[in-house]
Amino acid sequence: MANATVGTKGLRDRREARPLAQLVTAAADALPDRPAVVGSDFAVTFAELRARAHGAATAMTGSPRIDDSALTVAVMTTVPRLAASGPSALAEAFAAIRFRALVVLSEA
Repeated sequence: MANATVGTKGLRDRREARPLAQLVTAAADALPDRPAVVGSDFAVTFAELRARAHGAATAMTGSPRIDDSALTVAVMTTVPRLAASGPSALAEAFAAIRFRALVVLSEA
């Protein structure tokens, strides 16, 4: 039984250590209609966020491969007033997206 606990913790640790772009992609694959970003007057699903990040990646590099830069552009252009709110608001948005992605992956 102890091995199962250690194994589960190791899996969780590896999942949490993944880059946010990978977590968003995995969450969009698992449960695309779940919200990735939620505000008082909007919600963006993982599928929508992934699509926006793909578009940003393609525009910036010619490849649809999502990286941190593409995800940042997608989030900054998706979340109203985020760009004007400063770096701490962006960090909070990324932390919330990471948390929601980990929840989705734990439920999938």
